[in-house]
Amino acid sequence: MLFKDILHNKDAKKHLVQRSNDARVSHAQLFSGNKNAPKLALALAYAQYLNCEDSLGDDSCNKCKSCLKFNKLAHPDLHVVFPISKNKKTGQVSSNDFLEDWRGAIKKNKELTLDDWSNIMVHANKNSQQLKIHKSESDLIKNKLRFKNYEAKYRIVLIWIAELMNLEASNKLLKIIEEPPPGTVFLLITEDKTRVLETIRSRTQEVVCVVSEKNRNIIPKEKEASTNDKKATKIETEETFLKEDRNNRFLDLFIHWMRGVYKKDVLSIINLMDELTNLNKSQQKLFYTYTISIIRDCLILNFKAPELLSMNEKENKFVNNFSQFIDIKSGKKIAMLLEETVNAISRNANTKILFLDLSLQLFPLLKKLKFKLMSCNNCNTCNVSEKRGCGTSSVFDWLYQIENPATSNKDLVEVQFKADRKGYYVNGDKVQFSVGDVVVAQGEKIGHDIGRVSMKGELVALQLKRKKITNKNNLRKIYRRATEKDLTIWEKAIDKERDVLKKAKEMIFKHNLDMKLSDVEFQADNKKATFYYTSEKRVDFRELIKSFSREFQVKIEMKQIGVRQEAAKIGGIGSCGRELCCSTWMTDFPTVTTSAVRYQQLAINPDKISGQCGRLKCCLNFELEAYTEELKQFPSIKRKLKFKKGDAKCFKLDVFKKTMQYYYLGSPSEIVEIHLDNVNRVIKLNEEGVVPEKMESYMLTNEEKSENKNILNEGSLERFDKKKKKRKRK
Repeated sequence: MLFKDILHNKDAKKHLVQRSNDARVSHAQLFSGNKNAPKLALALAYAQYLNCEDSLGDDSCNKCKSCLKFNKLAHPDLHVVFPISKNKKTGQVSSNDFLEDWRGAIKKNKELTLDDWSNIMVHANKNSQQLKIHKSESDLIKNKLRFKNYEAKYRIVLIWIAELMNLEASNKLLKIIEEPPPGTVFLLITEDKTRVLETIRSRTQEVVCVVSEKNRNIIPKEKEASTNDKKATKIETEETFLKEDRNNRFLDLFIHWMRGVYKKDVLSIINLMDELTNLNKSQQKLFYTYTISIIRDCLILNFKAPELLSMNEKENKFVNNFSQFIDIKSGKKIAMLLEETVNAISRNANTKILFLDLSLQLFPLLKKLKFKLMSCNNCNTCNVSEKRGCGTSSVFDWLYQIENPATSNKDLVEVQFKADRKGYYVNGDKVQFSVGDVVVAQGEKIGHDIGRVSMKGELVALQLKRKKITNKNNLRKIYRRATEKDLTIWEKAIDKERDVLKKAKEMIFKHNLDMKLSDVEFQADNKKATFYYTSEKRVDFRELIKSFSREFQVKIEMKQIGVRQEAAKIGGIGSCGRELCCSTWMTDFPTVTTSAVRYQQLAINPDKISGQCGRLKCCLNFELEAYTEELKQFPSIKRKLKFKKGDAKCFKLDVFKKTMQYYYLGSPSEIVEIHLDNVNRVIKLNEEGVVPEKMESYMLTNEEKSENKNILNEGSLERFDKKKKKRKRK
């Protein structure tokens, strides 16, 4: 190996050559640098230069006997120690047993990394133990150093990946590294110098190897052809193995694992456990690291920042589907569990037990989110946090295909907060976001708040006009898109709301105040809390506010709301089986009177016509106009029909069937149902002075009754309750 074959590191090469020429060779040197730095190549070139018989001043001659032997890594005075995976069954217990494999790997890849060597050990040894430099290696080094140098000026002891020496091996080598035999040079190579024993590091001189980002991809012209050949014959390294596994093995393992966890299928997890433990421990750590990156990608996608992702097509398809199962809290917990598993593997924990335990801990964390991160993925009625329930829906953006004109309205933003609370803001700092993003906005009086962008542009201007907000200069500002730190503080504030509400109700009871506390909303920065209450009378809560301030240590604001607003904030399920209209789509509350009940021919039963707020149901107004239009076709129920048998009075009318029920004044038990057309015909006859014989001649026929019955019962759910009659067997 020659210095000129190594790119970059001019200072390091110059330093090593100068020290050698000045005969000031350090007896122990530590070659450190990142994973891609050519530490091993530099150490081999330095060892060859030290023993070159005819050096060129700044490099080896590459022609003498010593250089030729060093090129083949077969010099008798070159002793190599590297991490191995012991296999006592085959008798392979030291570096010497794998020396040919290591030499072959170095010849094919002069910049061999630990990941490359780990993959080779899997094929050579078929053993899943971690790679280590064991204490037996220290004894072998001591035995070799008892003899004199064979032929070279310097005897080289090359310890590759020195951080993998266990404690016993490190302690045994301390004395000999500090005071080696004459003509002995220790070259230690490390990818992470912080993991090398401190006492060994203090006895070595460090040589730092770097990789220039600017010249990382530069290859000398004379080596282009040989580089292509090298790529064709290069062994499968752990790095390429990981990149390919992003498309196949690691991703497939992860997909099958997550499916088993989601279904809580322990048998499939156990089968997968056997497949995973076939990998060596280094590869298992790489697999768990890869899963952490997938969880990270899911969170980034949920934050709507796909520009930060670098995935292939298969990963992108999986992450798009899998991200709906990961939110901030579960993502953090899963990543933490995976990191703990990686650390446990490094401490030689049982990998099967670790995998099964990790899978069981993931059971409650992996579940489909009802609300994708900050908003619902299925409808447009959800508030910014799944803990705060649903709120009033956003206005449909019917301008979504039309570019906003270059007016001042394009900076207007509507932000939705808890339940039905919305605010209108101006994007003065030109923050980039879209509808549905979570943003940090200026607080009402102090601090800041966090909400979801529900609308922006021209539609917000229309909303301001509808709400009679004319001065746009008084609108508060949008600061930025919410960061993870903002969301963490916000989540902590939300977590306190339930306990604070309970405690506040107890304090109201102690103060003996005639008020009902409905809800508590904390501002996102945890500096302010708003208490919503209902009361029939004026309430003096000055002492209560002082108690709240002492207890909760935040700025207190009390807001009185009506019972309808209370129902809208709390939400619930109506008697129709659907979510309350006031908590989903209604924005105002029109007056509902009992006349709406009478027009629709409903019984005035408070239990039937009252909503959860205790007032008349808002939905009584929904069909009122249709009923009033239909009732115009009916005569007044006070109008009597004249028959020879006697006058008849209206008892009841049916808008759907278009029928009216009458009875004779003398006998109210005899009720006759007459179609609207016949009623109008009788009225016309009475006006002309003609009195029909009897009312029964105009009553509905059986065919008309059955027809009306079929129409009304066509969509009835009760038709499924009727049991079919069993046919008797003959």
